[in-house]
Amino acid sequence: MNIFELIRTHVETLRTESGQPPIEVVNQIIASDTAKAQIILTANIFKISINNQSLDEALLMYKAQIQRVVAMEDGLFRDRDLANGYTLTEEESSCWGNYYNKLVHEGRSPEDLSRIIDECNVLVQQFLPQPAQNAFRRGLVIGQVQSGKTTIFNGVISAAADINFNLILILSGTLESLRKQTQKRIMRDVTAPWGTNNVNPPFYFTWISDPDNPGLRVAGRANHTLPELSNPGRRQVAIGVFLKNAAVLNNLKNFLKTINPFDQRNIRALIIDDEADQATPNAGVNQNTITAINRAIKSLVIPSVLDSCPTQGQTSYLGFTATPFATLLNEGGEDTLYPKDFLYFLRSSDRYFGPWQLFGNPDEVEGEETIIPLDVIRILSDNDINATVPQTGRPKPPYVPVVSGGLLKAIRWYALAAAARRVTDPMSWSTMLIHTSSKTSDHEALFRAVNAFCADLPTDWSVNQWEWKALWEQETQLVTLNNFAQAFPRYGNPAPVNYPEWNQLAGMMDQVIRDIRIKVDNSLYGGSERLQYDEDAPASDRLQIAIGGNTLSRGLTLEGLVSSYFARRINAYDTLLQMGRWFGYRQGYELLCRLWTTEALKTAFRDLVIMELNLRKSLQIYLQGQSPADKAPVITRMPSMAITRQSVLGNTQVVEADYSGAAPQTISFVNQRDWLQNNLAVTHDLLAQADQYLAPSSPDTNKLIYNNVPVNLILAFIRNFNFWPTTNTFNKRHMLDFIERNNNLYSLWSVVVMGGNKERTFGRGTNTVRMINRSRIKGMGETPGKAPVDINIKSLRATRDLLSDRTDLLPSGVVPEEDMWDIRRKNNLNPVLLIYPIDKDSAPLPNNSNPQRTNLDAVEDIIGISLIMSPPGGQKGAVGISLRLEDVYSNDDDADSNPDLQNPLTSTPAI
Repeated sequence: MNIFELIRTHVETLRTESGQPPIEVVNQIIASDTAKAQIILTANIFKISINNQSLDEALLMYKAQIQRVVAMEDGLFRDRDLANGYTLTEEESSCWGNYYNKLVHEGRSPEDLSRIIDECNVLVQQFLPQPAQNAFRRGLVIGQVQSGKTTIFNGVISAAADINFNLILILSGTLESLRKQTQKRIMRDVTAPWGTNNVNPPFYFTWISDPDNPGLRVAGRANHTLPELSNPGRRQVAIGVFLKNAAVLNNLKNFLKTINPFDQRNIRALIIDDEADQATPNAGVNQNTITAINRAIKSLVIPSVLDSCPTQGQTSYLGFTATPFATLLNEGGEDTLYPKDFLYFLRSSDRYFGPWQLFGNPDEVEGEETIIPLDVIRILSDNDINATVPQTGRPKPPYVPVVSGGLLKAIRWYALAAAARRVTDPMSWSTMLIHTSSKTSDHEALFRAVNAFCADLPTDWSVNQWEWKALWEQETQLVTLNNFAQAFPRYGNPAPVNYPEWNQLAGMMDQVIRDIRIKVDNSLYGGSERLQYDEDAPASDRLQIAIGGNTLSRGLTLEGLVSSYFARRINAYDTLLQMGRWFGYRQGYELLCRLWTTEALKTAFRDLVIMELNLRKSLQIYLQGQSPADKAPVITRMPSMAITRQSVLGNTQVVEADYSGAAPQTISFVNQRDWLQNNLAVTHDLLAQADQYLAPSSPDTNKLIYNNVPVNLILAFIRNFNFWPTTNTFNKRHMLDFIERNNNLYSLWSVVVMGGNKERTFGRGTNTVRMINRSRIKGMGETPGKAPVDINIKSLRATRDLLSDRTDLLPSGVVPEEDMWDIRRKNNLNPVLLIYPIDKDSAPLPNNSNPQRTNLDAVEDIIGISLIMSPPGGQKGAVGISLRLEDVYSNDDDADSNPDLQNPLTSTPAI
């Protein structure tokens, strides 16, 4: 025991007696000489050397750790004030300390270590109860695909073992490859270091799952395998990683039933549900049935008079997922797995290749861009798609794929990138993913085509080497170290590895091509035929092209993924996001990753960026002070895909549009003369009718400000204005309905025409401003000299523009957006229509460093607009769907304190 553990014990004792939050208890101890004297006395008993000064310092450090967690705002908690006060210690006497030291020895950066400590502290303090006995909590942790969720839940496992949890079960999805990978990583990072570094530890781990086969590792009764779960002298901690398979989970439940009756009363269980949106949701919710896996997991967690298990009612159930949609929209109530106590967003590392780095940051402002995406996406032509993607229709046309231009380049790039990796690391893994269909028969057909093509690769390299070199030169010019620095402004050390010289790479190519193995990874294949990463594999077995479907899409890390050919038709956003195996960490080969995909899928991924951003904002802005049990989060609906599979959608409701606290802006435009001229005419009409509301001009501003403009003029403007055809941000019907329904808040508006620095002016008579400059993002496959069909400027409004109607209230320096909203709220300012007249001859700024920006090339001047709505007042904040939660937790307080009051598990959902 160390001083922090001693302080924790005192805080927990006093918190339990008083019912006060840990931070208040710590303040009382700091102010009480008697309380501090008691701690020093206890420290002497445990032979911990401490005096008044060192105790004061330790108390202040402990208080700072708790305050740091409480200040983090990326989650919703049932009762933030009832955090357990536990703080992680780096002492090697703790399991967490051993785990943390392993991360240090792996070479994690100080910034990444700090992030991991913060995230684990939040989860442990807010979710794991202390004392752990009779825990009954349900929560959800939302990360990003391949962003390091396992690192975080391994930390939670370590801390849970430290604070007396004695049964830890990890549910790892439905794929045995992922389950094996998860168990071996936990054994390597958590249990093995603990057993190796401690001669006589206070507890020891007993594995009850097999690392190489699904199901239980031990046979017979649990009372023979787990005899010391409650031994105070040397506690036993049972741990296992299990498939989400009904038979496996029911066998596990029956095994747990045979724990000694005395130990059953002292079970302190933690269940971590990895990929919590897969298989766990009740897919029979609309048929008043419970699917087998959902029932099996519930039988481990939720008290039932029909099917008892010693873990029921005293288990902390914590889900992890990158796609929370199915989980949050499935079902709510006491007999469900809805995360009523806890909902938390993990932060990703500064070294994470995520959607923003590949598809762009939707909140960027030209001149203030924080992330310029890497130019790694290659759009497939219609010929490529027709040649490699199974066609639809009845009867279904035969699927005879061929390696067309796009796939040919993707395979060549894979071989080049694999050779580049070998230059710097001869034992490196390099993987290519080819995904065009979910059907196993299609995988077979594609395998034959790719295998035949790769059999001729040596000849292709020998005969067409100049084409290979041209591809290398083209790709290495599109993604440079400078580009990487713009996409990852805080990447840190070690720095990215630059490309090798061509002659170094070319000397490797013959051997690399011979070493490439083509693998099919689906449910029909097993053993060495499937994709695998054996730590003892020779270099010649470390180059793999994987053709497959769903088995490659969940949790499994594709080592050294440098080339992806992804063209599958997908109709649900959560399915699409899980397919994005190119997200993740790419240390040592940062510049080599490429993705060949369709324009439609690229657009869908950008929609996902916006969807996730909206979900985070709705939690942080609209649900403060509430828990997931009080109000279900709203999931934004996008135009081109379903949010999740229909079978898991429970008692959901459509949520009407609410633009409170929103400041949407137009960034995409149709480059047609009549389309753009309509918006110019509509804008001139508005300003002519609003002329009587024009404020006196200021000599130092280049803008026109109209105050107290009646709402009917604004409604007419929106009704007649042309918006981007598929925009969700400016849905005319939703926006007009919202303003009309809230006429008391939106009866009077300010209109601001923003000026720029162009020579040409906008306006009429003496009421003019100089037009503004906005360049556009280059489109794929543009014809030089020909005007683009569509224009995307990516950003219109700057943060400071949120107070463009009242620049006298604008603070100096850089001001966060939330501060701008506070100023608007405190001064009760009108909503604002911002009008940006954009010169059709705009060009990138002279100091522009973004190679993706180019001349606007518009056929007519463009009118961009942004609406600054009234600040939020507790409304929902998006157009979408949410789960109905009315009255499903009406007896919740009693239920949490007395497991006997829980509803029995039945075959009928609670809602």
